Amino acid sequence: MEQKIKKGRIIAFDFDGTIAKYNGFVSHHDVQEPIEETIKAMRLLKEKGFRILIYTTRGNEFVKKYCEDFSIPVDFINHNPEMQGENPGKPIAYVYVDDSVIRYTGQSAEALVSEVENFRAHWKVPIKKNMSDEKLKAICEHLNYEFWMFFELARIQSGRGFSTNEQIKNALLESFIIHFRNVVDFLYSPNNLKSDDVSANQFFDDQNNWPKIRLPLSPRIRDARSRIGKEVAHLTYTRLLIPHNKKSWPFLLLAQDVQKVWVQFLKVVPSSRLNQKLMKARDSV
Repeated sequence: MEQKIKKGRIIAFDFDGTIAKYNGFVSHHDVQEPIEETIKAMRLLKEKGFRILIYTTRGNEFVKKYCEDFSIPVDFINHNPEMQGENPGKPIAYVYVDDSVIRYTGQSAEALVSEVENFRAHWKVPIKKNMSDEKLKAICEHLNYEFWMFFELARIQSGRGFSTNEQIKNALLESFIIHFRNVVDFLYSPNNLKSDDVSANQFFDDQNNWPKIRLPLSPRIRDARSRIGKEVAHLTYTRLLIPHNKKSWPFLLLAQDVQKVWVQFLKVVPSSRLNQKLMKARDSV
């Protein structure tokens, strides 16, 4: 029977790709929302008496604020004050949890080299094959609809007294959330992109170009994106913890943040991949 890890020992977690979702480096200010299952595991470990250390190339203050914003438990960042080696570059911990690691189990040199050569981090979604210009033009009809509905719903719900009927207000909010998630997932493709999903990356010959040049995910969009699952899409106990004054949604501000990225996309996407409606939208910005 294997011996369990003693309580109180330090478990070290990497940040990007392990604690926070990650699609590859864009900028020092670009950071995505937390990975729910990792945060859940960290909280369970804390309940069992373990201590959490986060090690990352990001700055300590940046990580500290991120953890405070998302209520992520952490005892130490990039440093174990209780135990130091000759080289302080690697914090000492009992177990390291990392998305870019190969576990050494005594395998042969050939097997180890093979694992290194074929390694792929879990967040590295294989590049989907490029779609034809005709297929991209065809999907633009639906793309235009998603953005049009999102912006219109943001405008309608930001107006005072647009409806006194609670059912209608709730239905409009849920519709807004659906279109918000669709347009944001288009512009910022999630790690779990399905084979049939449409993403902005597909409109470029090199699908790595768009993530490199697009604006970073705004704090407002990131916050709204993380709220969707707990407050609207799924029935959760988290709803009980949300005070009434925190249940509103910044419709117009979210629309403004999305519009900046949408306009950026329209300006750089090849014209041959847009239909007439989006070409007209492009000419108007």
